[in-house]
Amino acid sequence: MARERMLVLPAGAGSAMKVQDIAAAIGEDISDTSKGRRVETTRSRLKRLVKEVRVVEGSTGLVRNRPDQCP
Repeated sequence: MARERMLVLPAGAGSAMKVQDIAAAIGEDISDTSKGRRVETTRSRLKRLVKEVRVVEGSTGLVRNRPDQCP
């Protein structure tokens, strides 16, 4: 499921990630032909994860795992 993959990526990267990078890593179409729709879908999913306190969103739109969830 995409949400679980979104949780694993920042932890594996060891640092915060851009939404576009997360979208690309989970296999979403981020090309110009998609007009950014898949990136916005990913952003929406990440916002839900932020509300569930499963990830933390930085002031610049970067997303990372909560410190207590990092390996």
